[in-house]
Amino acid sequence: MITQERLKEVLNYDPETGYFTWTVDPNFKTSFVGKMAGWVDHYNEGQNSYVKIMIDCHAYKAHRLAWLYMYGRMPSGHIDHLNHTGTDNRILNLRDVSQADNNRNASMRKDNKSGVVGVGREGSDWRAYIRHEGKQYALKRTKDFFEAVCARKSAEIKYGFHENHGRTVP
Repeated sequence: MITQERLKEVLNYDPETGYFTWTVDPNFKTSFVGKMAGWVDHYNEGQNSYVKIMIDCHAYKAHRLAWLYMYGRMPSGHIDHLNHTGTDNRILNLRDVSQADNNRNASMRKDNKSGVVGVGREGSDWRAYIRHEGKQYALKRTKDFFEAVCARKSAEIKYGFHENHGRTVP
């Protein structure tokens, strides 16, 4: 596991841009000093993309390195990108959270048909539901889409969902 000391030996981090640059040459073939470190790793059909950086033959997610660089320790939980952009590693966009808190700031799935997380069709009705602490709760079944959306949004507030929950990935 990398230490803050080792990280600062090989990389510089700009908390305002979220970018890492090399302070040493990671390989001895070309000069990397001053150049941006890492690559964008796309997975899950491109829905989630994160920057990864190879240090001492180990690939690290840049958002976890940013936390280590700034706070002297690896995050204890998950790193949540508040704006849902996994390549935006500015420190003000990152928070160390539990899996449950990370789930309460999830992006809208690409296969969502209603345009609102937790609202969908059931026959000719709209159905609102929410998942909290591993259980799914039926909130409202109605002919009116707006009523279903209001039921869902009220439940998000009640259960402490982040204000960005359900937004589409930019």
